[in-house]
Amino acid sequence: MYGPLFAPADRYLRQPRMPAPLPLPLPLDRVTGIAAEPGSMGTSTRWTETGVRFDSGHLGPVGRMPAGIVVEAGQAHPPDRGERVYRLLGCEPTHHGSPPLPGEALQYEVPVDGHGGVRLFFPHDCCVGGGALRLSMRDGQACFLTDDVLARAHIRTPREP
Repeated sequence: MYGPLFAPADRYLRQPRMPAPLPLPLPLDRVTGIAAEPGSMGTSTRWTETGVRFDSGHLGPVGRMPAGIVVEAGQAHPPDRGERVYRLLGCEPTHHGSPPLPGEALQYEVPVDGHGGVRLFFPHDCCVGGGALRLSMRDGQACFLTDDVLARAHIRTPREP
């Protein structure tokens, strides 16, 4: 997903994955750009896209993509040596218009303003669909957590393949 620099990550047990089969594939379809210092954990910007599909499994009861999924759909974080799992801990989302409908294409710009050490970072993003701002996310806090931390916090992690 990130090119030759990240090819060694293919052997990691855990890593970001692009869409998988239903019932719940990842909503992110493609990474369209990255502005970052290769191999660093510094500030960065990622550009991503996703299509809202009729069969996605991400649509809410009214046939629109819920805010939480709209926020997650733009995230594309490189692997953390396969030892930890990514969690978005919190953010402040703001809707600008109606939630996305099937058939729409969403484009994201996801700047990461800083990292509190190697495992904690602070993203914010904008989601554009149909040529208009659809959702913005501010004050994001995200991290990579070990299984031990997840177990002690009673945060459930998906079973590994």
